[in-house]
Amino acid sequence: EDWIPNVRAQRDAIAGVVDFAKDMAPMVIEATPDLAEAPLDTLLLAHKLATTTDDPAAAARLAELAAQYPSLPSLDPDAELLPIMLLRLLAERAPDVIAEIDRAVGPSGQLIRWRQVELPSLVAGRLCFIGWAATGQTADNPRTSIAPQTPGVLVHTAIANSVLTHHARQPAPHWINAVATLTLGLLATWIAVRFAVIVGPFALIMMLAAYFLLNGVWFWDRAVLDVAVGAPFLAATSCWLVVILHRLLVEERGRRRTEQRFRAYVPPDVVDILVNNPSLNSMAPQRRELTILFSDIANFTTLSESLGTERTGLLLATYLRSMTEILQRTRATLDKYLGDGIMAFWGAPLDDPEHAHHAAQAAIEMLDTLDQMNDSGAFKDAGRLNIRIGLATGTVNVGDFGNPPLRSAYTVIGDAANLAARLESANKVLGTNAAINALTRSQLPDSFRVRPVGAIKVKGKNEPEQIYELIAHRAPRGDQTDDWIQGWTDAVAAFQSADVDNCLAILQTIAARFGPEPLIEVYTQTINQWQKSGLPSDQFDATIVLTEK
Repeated sequence: EDWIPNVRAQRDAIAGVVDFAKDMAPMVIEATPDLAEAPLDTLLLAHKLATTTDDPAAAARLAELAAQYPSLPSLDPDAELLPIMLLRLLAERAPDVIAEIDRAVGPSGQLIRWRQVELPSLVAGRLCFIGWAATGQTADNPRTSIAPQTPGVLVHTAIANSVLTHHARQPAPHWINAVATLTLGLLATWIAVRFAVIVGPFALIMMLAAYFLLNGVWFWDRAVLDVAVGAPFLAATSCWLVVILHRLLVEERGRRRTEQRFRAYVPPDVVDILVNNPSLNSMAPQRRELTILFSDIANFTTLSESLGTERTGLLLATYLRSMTEILQRTRATLDKYLGDGIMAFWGAPLDDPEHAHHAAQAAIEMLDTLDQMNDSGAFKDAGRLNIRIGLATGTVNVGDFGNPPLRSAYTVIGDAANLAARLESANKVLGTNAAINALTRSQLPDSFRVRPVGAIKVKGKNEPEQIYELIAHRAPRGDQTDDWIQGWTDAVAAFQSADVDNCLAILQTIAARFGPEPLIEVYTQTINQWQKSGLPSDQFDATIVLTEK
């Protein structure tokens, strides 16, 4: 109770100030009699308004008070009005404070009686926390999740209460923390592997948010366990970053390899599609239906001998550049150059449902472009060049063959590729420019005109193939091209029905009307050989057999 004398001394000091205020009050009342009866709250408001500057509303309100209390405008707010307010405050309210102190710590005060009689029984056998409970003091107000300023004694009380009521959070067993860390690490790894790089971060954030929610709602609030947060978070983010970095490195290496491998084969826009869509650029061999093109320059060996090395190189550069532009424009994959020859295919590495159409379009453009180059004198001393084209559609193996990545080639292997090569060389015997097989013909729109050539058994094949010559919009017989095609349609139909006499008659009509051509000679020789054999008509083989590649 050492503090009681101090409180009593402060009480006596306040009483002295009150006596002083009472002595000064008559002089104040005499000087400002109108303010003696003014409410204390009115004086407080007048002082606030008088010290407020540049506020029209405050000035208007102060003028209203001045009209009610005439002495108010003549008083200085701080030097005169403020002392009057303090004297009034001491005179009116300090006595109540003194009375409260007397009741608490006087000789028969309630506080002393409470401390002597009631307090011992209240604290007996209990934990007591003493401290400031008002947030206005600044000594002990830590920040908590409840409020930015919480009296420290309340924090201590809450902790003690949780311990005494067995609600204190216990550290989770090590195995729970280990399982949480391992689970989040594995989930983050799965997210990094399965989701796109752009989507992955959002999935990772959702997973971590779900874990934090589970940790707070279930483990913290219900199970009263303090489960680790930092270690699982670090494991998840670390695993995700490691896998993402690995993916980026692997994908970048794959992008570079794809670009290097396909840049020489396909148009740049197709390379960009393959690079940006790794799932489309599988270079492993696979079975696909493609259309394959082979082409070469007729009589090139003789031509190159007459031109010499330098001029032959210039001629090939001019020719191959123009043909390659056509192939790239029609989305072909350029397989290789074979001297003066070209091998290309459609339908890989990107799927092309119209591969036969695009291949036929490329073949016609190649023939048209060559005619234009011949007419413009692009080949100078070489005269007019002629090319032969073979197109074949079929299911082949396509992919990276060889010893990748050391030495390999993205190419096709299969009967259709061999047939395209044979058709290209068969043009020489058949007198055609662009020979195609029946499967290619069946996939072309009606706008592509074709001339039936017949059932041809090329060198190296046991079964004949129905062959057509691709005509499209070209007019090898001028305005009579349609009649010429119809004549050959009738001739081939008669030949395949073993009506050889009618076939010969139609061939003679074609020769008389349109002039001789190698295919007429091929059919005539085949019919003559069969007639010389003496075989009956039911044993007639309506097949043209080519003995040269």
